[in-house]
Amino acid sequence: MISIDEKKKKQLRFYSRVSMISIVSLLGGYFVLYCWAYVKDTLGNGPGLLLLAQFFLPLISLTLIIFCVGQFIQYVLSDKDQPGKLLRHGDKILYYSAAMIVFTYVLSLIRASFPDFKTSAGCLFLTVWVLSAAAKVVLLVVLARVFRRVMPMIEESKTMV
Repeated sequence: MISIDEKKKKQLRFYSRVSMISIVSLLGGYFVLYCWAYVKDTLGNGPGLLLLAQFFLPLISLTLIIFCVGQFIQYVLSDKDQPGKLLRHGDKILYYSAAMIVFTYVLSLIRASFPDFKTSAGCLFLTVWVLSAAAKVVLLVVLARVFRRVMPMIEESKTMV
């Protein structure tokens, strides 16, 4: 098992605490967003809950990823043989995040009014927009596949004494 010196352990514990604090702040932000969307729908001032769905789902996946990072740091620092429940399914969380990116891009494609695609500016806009979505999705899928391969190796190295 690889030993980590005390300075790096303190730094990793700090990062773990920061990830937990960011999760709490994100959950507070979700509550504020939900209240705002509910008020907008109740008053009839706009599509509040539809906007919430478009922006809320990627934030949920971001929160889950941050929580997994915090659990991963705690798992590396602890002597436990098994990772946390959420960390065991980290690859599925990354796949979920990729699916949410695709969903939000399709939803915004349906809702948005893009420039005329017959012009070169409209084609360029659409190309950049699709490439950015594809890059995010491919990155998350690759990270999920790497995570699926790396976690068993870390679990095995923790059980070897």
